[in-house]
Amino acid sequence: MDVVKDLDIRTATVRGDSGAGLGAHRDTYVAVRPPTRRHALEVMGLMLCGTVAAIGAATGAAVLVIPGLAGALMLGVRLLCELTRSAYVHGRDRDTRLELYDGGCVAVVGGRARTIRYDTATVRRAVTGDADHHVPDRTAHAYTVTDTGGDPIVLRHTIDHPEQWGPEIDRAVTEAQLPRALATLESGGRLDFAPFWMTSTEIGVDHRAVSWARVSGIVVHKGWVSVRIRGESLPLDSLPADVVGNFTLFRTLAERMRSATATRA
Repeated sequence: MDVVKDLDIRTATVRGDSGAGLGAHRDTYVAVRPPTRRHALEVMGLMLCGTVAAIGAATGAAVLVIPGLAGALMLGVRLLCELTRSAYVHGRDRDTRLELYDGGCVAVVGGRARTIRYDTATVRRAVTGDADHHVPDRTAHAYTVTDTGGDPIVLRHTIDHPEQWGPEIDRAVTEAQLPRALATLESGGRLDFAPFWMTSTEIGVDHRAVSWARVSGIVVHKGWVSVRIRGESLPLDSLPADVVGNFTLFRTLAERMRSATATRA
């Protein structure tokens, strides 16, 4: 990170039009480094295959030459493709940086500093792969977050430790917006979590709605969220959770409204 990028971050946190008052600094995350260990193993495999082919050629053993050359060719092509991709990704993301604060965060992506405030941001998260088994190399993270200007920015697993900063941003947005959301519902207002929406008396999607008394649960299974209705086999709707803006806030409010209705009944 050069001096200009650091200056961009500091400027974004103090300028009024970029989002002042983010509070105390919490953490810094930078771009992921290329997977050198895996490349080293592939180089070793390439050398081993080459050695086997060389021994076969020296001894006249075709049974060693053919597999050795085939293995060396496959590993060589794979290694070349991975090195080319790693060089491209590293060159594209080497200046990427994410700074977390108490009240928001600043992301430098594509050479531009973007400020995000937790009390106004909308988060859509997509975590695919082996997230349930905590396998980082096989898990893809993408958090689409709106900045202070309302424009979306995509924070990906190319930023180191997405399993840390992703849930932290999601938690902070929920915590910052929950009191105001509850006050809106209690005053008779409506909250939109496109495509879902809710009031203190009902939950709906598009032009369909049911009262909270009829909702048996908000079920999430394999990345899909379903609003279950008592006595009916079909839900109000089932949608991918990553299309629901501020999904964690939506689910928290839905469970509170459902529980409050059940308690009053």
